[in-house]
Amino acid sequence: MNAAQRIEALVRHTHTNIKALSELCGYERPQAFYDIQKGKTRNISATMCEKITSIFPRVNRIWLLTGEGDMLLPDPDAKQGKECEEDVKMVPMLHISALAGPIKSFYQSGEDYSDNERIPSPHAMAEIAVPISGDSMEPKFPDGGILYIARINEAAFIPWGHPMVIDTENGVFIKNVMPDSDDAYIKAESDNPKYPAMRIPKRSILGMYRVLAVSKTFPTM
Repeated sequence: MNAAQRIEALVRHTHTNIKALSELCGYERPQAFYDIQKGKTRNISATMCEKITSIFPRVNRIWLLTGEGDMLLPDPDAKQGKECEEDVKMVPMLHISALAGPIKSFYQSGEDYSDNERIPSPHAMAEIAVPISGDSMEPKFPDGGILYIARINEAAFIPWGHPMVIDTENGVFIKNVMPDSDDAYIKAESDNPKYPAMRIPKRSILGMYRVLAVSKTFPTM
């Protein structure tokens, strides 16, 4: 399987298209992906591989770079001997106000979340769901809606200009992330003009999460 075929397989698996995949990975323009699709570029670079796998952590780096092996790594949450009755991705719903700490605690606690409330996700690569509280990002992200998110490696790159869930020492925010004049900070902007931009020190950021989908109402099976 050549690079173009691998990108096509990734597009099908993630239910996106070249432009959407490019935006998810933080590219301002999709030309790098189109060049691979058209055969102009014959290999996927290490930089592109890092960006793709930071958004889609189950994608196999070796497969992405060489075509060898399986596209996806084993699902650590899969339960052996139990087949899925339906091809629906279920993710844990985190009620942030009820957590004993920030989103980061969900990943570090080591607890068994198998009994946690789980809801169907409209995006196959979502890891968790969180509620939207407040109107700072309306109308795109309405108060009371649900965000389906996946963690990125913010130390590798930050997809400037995109809405992100920012997990900080002082709380969890959904904002458009922009560069600041001081490299030690990021600028977090709201869609609602009545809210001023925030400057967040990078040292206070515990994690950043790509918004993969949004639901305006609480989903049910």
